[in-house]
Amino acid sequence: LMQYINKTISLGIPRPANFLFLYLLGFYLLLLSLKVDYRISAVGAIAFAFSSYFFIIIMAGHMTKALAIAYVPMVVAAVLYTYKGRMFLGGVLTALAVALQVYANHLQITYYLVLMLILIGLVQFVKDVKGNNLTSFAKRSGVLVLAALLASATAVTRLSTTMQYAKESTRGK
Repeated sequence: LMQYINKTISLGIPRPANFLFLYLLGFYLLLLSLKVDYRISAVGAIAFAFSSYFFIIIMAGHMTKALAIAYVPMVVAAVLYTYKGRMFLGGVLTALAVALQVYANHLQITYYLVLMLILIGLVQFVKDVKGNNLTSFAKRSGVLVLAALLASATAVTRLSTTMQYAKESTRGK
């Protein structure tokens, strides 16, 4: 199912041009979620998408890495929306973005994303402790954890295959 959603979000643009489109879209949405003016968001998205590193990894053939990086800003935007906006819609958007991130199948980038999300969660926790909003924080964090679990369930087969292969990897345990 996620491959069809990925194609739809990419507007059917062929690879690797679809990565550039996803970089533009994801970062634009992230900046809008941070309440940056739409014109500045467009400039920021262009600056992000045309970073030289992205062209280097595409030319080197790191397609799963390029796709995983493209979905990082969407996941962050959805998480921030869940904490600051509407909880249910934020949870749905987070589940969709995380499912796409896991679909990209680059666990290193997903690992870095999880570290970033933990930091975002800690910052939000401190804000909510100071604002005496721990109940809201707990509810929203619970929605995010549930969204992440449901999203990860969309790739159980792919993740289990990777776990089985990891035992035979040249990188060792």
